[in-house]
This record gives sequence, C-alpha cells and structure tokens, in this order.
Amino acid sequence: MRGFDPNIPKDYIVEDERKLPSSEQTVFKIRNLTVREMEILKNSLFTKQGDVEKWLVGSQERQTLEMGLTSWENFRDQAGNAIPFSVQNLDYIPAKYRTELAYVIRGESEVCEDEIKN
Repeated sequence: MRGFDPNIPKDYIVEDERKLPSSEQTVFKIRNLTVREMEILKNSLFTKQGDVEKWLVGSQERQTLEMGLTSWENFRDQAGNAIPFSVQNLDYIPAKYRTELAYVIRGESEVCEDEIKN
C-alpha cells in the first residue's frame, strides 16, 4: 500500500473525453478527500425527522465537488469561451460528469493509472 497526500491534486479526464485529442479534453484537477472531509460527507448522508430517515445524496455530490475539485483546464461553454473555475460555475458541468467526478473524488472507484493524466 502507498499513502497519498490529499492536498496534491491530480489531473482527471472524464471517461467520455478520453478518446478525444488532448487539445479537446477538459482536464479536471481533483484531490482525494481527507478523513475529516469524508466524515463530514458520511454524516450528511441522511437526516432523521421523527421516526423517518431521509437520504440526502444530492447535497453530498455538491459538497464532494466543492471539497475535491480544485480547478479545471480547457473547460468551455457552447460558444467556445473558457469557463473560469469557481464554485458557482460547477453548474456548467453536465450532471453525468458531476456524478463521475464526485464518485472518483470520494475514492469509491479505483482509479487506474491510464485514467490519470500524467
């Protein structure tokens, strides 16, 4: 086993863009979450109202992106204009890719070396 520094981001390209020329790929800078950040996410998975538990997975995805997505490169709108990195601009990421990014950031999938741009 090898440890990792959660403060060092790595490049990630969503699955659908991996076969595109590198000049057309969006590179998302992601980092693994710390133990404390994972604890915060796990504690926010559900809420209890009386005897009823409600799952809150939608907010967990947003929180994961806010914690683990540090920047991006070559991310453009429909007109080809660069979209600057900000929490507000997470809305520009299509839902499918927000889910993929959150999944990888949480470390729920094993990221192979060919999935990480060196």
